[in-house]
Amino acid sequence: MVYSDYSSNGFNIVQIPLEREIMRESDPSVTYENPLAKKIAQQEMKIIPQVTDSFHYSSKKYSKVGHLFNFHSWAPFRIDTENEEVRPGVSLLSQNLLSTAVTQLGYDYSSVNKTGKWFVKFDYSGLYPVLGFSLDYGNEKSHYYKITQYRNQFGQITRIDTTSIGFNYQELNINGNIKIPLDLTHGKYLRFVQPEFQIGYTNYKLAPNAPSSLLHGNFIPFTYRLYANNYLALGTRDLQPTFGQAIDIIYRNTPFGDFQYGSIFSSEGTIYLPGFSNHHGIRVYGGYQVKNSAKQSFSDLIEYPRGYQNIINDNLLTLRSDYVLPLFYPDWSLGELSYIKRISLRMFYDHGRAEVPLNNGSRFLYSFNSTGAELMINCHFFRFIIPSTIGVRGSYLLENRNKIFEFVYSMNFNGFRTFK
Repeated sequence: MVYSDYSSNGFNIVQIPLEREIMRESDPSVTYENPLAKKIAQQEMKIIPQVTDSFHYSSKKYSKVGHLFNFHSWAPFRIDTENEEVRPGVSLLSQNLLSTAVTQLGYDYSSVNKTGKWFVKFDYSGLYPVLGFSLDYGNEKSHYYKITQYRNQFGQITRIDTTSIGFNYQELNINGNIKIPLDLTHGKYLRFVQPEFQIGYTNYKLAPNAPSSLLHGNFIPFTYRLYANNYLALGTRDLQPTFGQAIDIIYRNTPFGDFQYGSIFSSEGTIYLPGFSNHHGIRVYGGYQVKNSAKQSFSDLIEYPRGYQNIINDNLLTLRSDYVLPLFYPDWSLGELSYIKRISLRMFYDHGRAEVPLNNGSRFLYSFNSTGAELMINCHFFRFIIPSTIGVRGSYLLENRNKIFEFVYSMNFNGFRTFK
C-alpha cells in the first residue's frame, strides 16, 4: 500500500506491505487526543458574544460604466500582458472589479532601435465579442540600401558600393478591434482559436534624414487575423511545452486614406518538441511575409533574427531555432528582494532572407544569420506572486561579425504560460 505521509519536511511517499498480521482493527469509540493541541485550546479566550452591527449598508445599482477604471499599480517597465513581455519603459495598470475592463498607459522603449512611444491600450470583455482600443505615438527608426556608382574620367563605372542608411520618422497609430476568443481546451491539451478584425488610423511624419521619396501622411488600414494554438499542459519544471503548435496569419490592406499603402500578408508557425533529457525543449519558428506596394508598405509583422534591426523589404523569410535546458535549481532566498527558483540556458541559431529594394529600382537578395545564447533566471521579486524571468542575451551576427548584448525580462501573468 502506498500513501502520502506529512511531516515537518513536507509530504513523503510511504509504502508498507499489505500483511494482515500488522493490521489492527480500529475502534470508533476510541478517540485520539493531541496533548499539545488540547493545551493550546485551553489557553484560548472564550468566544466573544455576537453583537449587532451598528453600521447599515445601503443597496444601490452598480454602474458598470462608472467603474470601468480602477488603477491599482505602476511599474518602471513596459508590461505587455498580451505577449507576456516586459521591456524598458513605464506602465500604469488598471483593472475594474469585475475584471471586464483592463487599461494600460505608459511609455514603451525599444532597446534595439533606441526609440520610444507613448501608448494607451483598453480591452473590454464584458460583451461578446471582446472589444479593444489602442493608441500609440512616438519615434521609429528604419534603414534602406543605396547604390553609389563611381566613374572614371571616361565615364566608365569603376566601382559600385551598396550602403545601408538609417532614417527616423514619427508614427501615430489609433486602432479598434473585435476579437472572438474560443477556448477549446480538452484534457491535457490547451487549445485556443481567435479570429480578429481591426480597423485603424496611421499617420507618418518623416524626419529630415529620411529620403523624400518615402510616402508620408495618413492612411486607414484594415487587418484580418487568425491565431490558434495547441499545447500540452506544462509541468512544474517545464520551461516550455513538451509538445505543441501555434499559427498566426495576418492580412492587412489600406482601402482608405491619403494614399494607398498596398497590402501585406504574413504567416507564422511555431513547433515545440521534447529535448534530449527531462525538461529540455526544442522550439522551431518560421515566418514568411510578402508586401504588395509600388513604393513602400507596412512595418514587418514577423520576428527577425535576434540582434538585427528592421530593414525595408518586399519579401521576408525568417527561421529561428532554440534549444532550452535547466542548469540547476538553487532555491536561493535573497530576503525580501527576490526568491530564485531556477537558472536555465537557451541556445539559438536564426536565419533571415529578405528581398531588399534599392534606390535605382532594382532588388537584391540579402541573407543574414545570428547565433548565441540566453542565460535566464526564474524568480519572484519582492514576494510578488507572478513569476518573473530575467537574464541576458548574447547574439553574434555572422555577416558583420558583430556582438550584441541585450537585457531580457518577462513575466508569466497566467496560471499556465502562453507561448507565441
